[in-house]
Amino acid sequence: MTEARESGVLAERTRLAAEIHDTLAAALSGIVSQLEALDAELAPEDPIRGRVRLSTDLARENLREARLSIQALRPTALHHQYLHLALTELTEAFERAHGLTTRVHVTGTVVDTPRDVEDALVRITREALTNIHRHAGAGRVHLTLSYFGDSIALDIADDGDGFGDPNPRGYGLQIMTERAQGVGGAVQVRTDPDTGTTVTTTVPLPGRTGAP
Repeated sequence: MTEARESGVLAERTRLAAEIHDTLAAALSGIVSQLEALDAELAPEDPIRGRVRLSTDLARENLREARLSIQALRPTALHHQYLHLALTELTEAFERAHGLTTRVHVTGTVVDTPRDVEDALVRITREALTNIHRHAGAGRVHLTLSYFGDSIALDIADDGDGFGDPNPRGYGLQIMTERAQGVGGAVQVRTDPDTGTTVTTTVPLPGRTGAP
């Protein structure tokens, strides 16, 4: 039954990855091509050229995010390596795409984690990095993955502007919280306008007790 369930999950992930690739990513790629062709036809002094280039940049950014989603859904992105290596791969790709300096640090004894926990933490990381890039004005991001024996914690800290509200709410944070709750975990946000923001996700590891 376990093998059948895992096979079904992987098949659905593969189907979703193919669906995103064939629809959303393909459409965005076409939009980028059309905007680039339009930009090439406009005179350098044409006032509409700035709007076209802004639209092109937005389409490219969303195309990159769609491709990151495809990579996360495919089994090879998560399930053939330890979680910290998957996070390193994700942050390195984000750094190349956006120029945001990222580092991954691991504490405790690394253990295999359930696939649904891996999936949730990678998706939370991707959502957090996207929010940081869009809103925080940060230059550096530090991820710390901590193994505590019976639980695992992921700290995502940036040196950006922080939130004016000490209890921030937003769609991105809601998504991260729901993903953590889906695997029995929780999300905590610590923010300060002077020191940036840290998002901590803590998830229990079923069947494990004690500390390393």
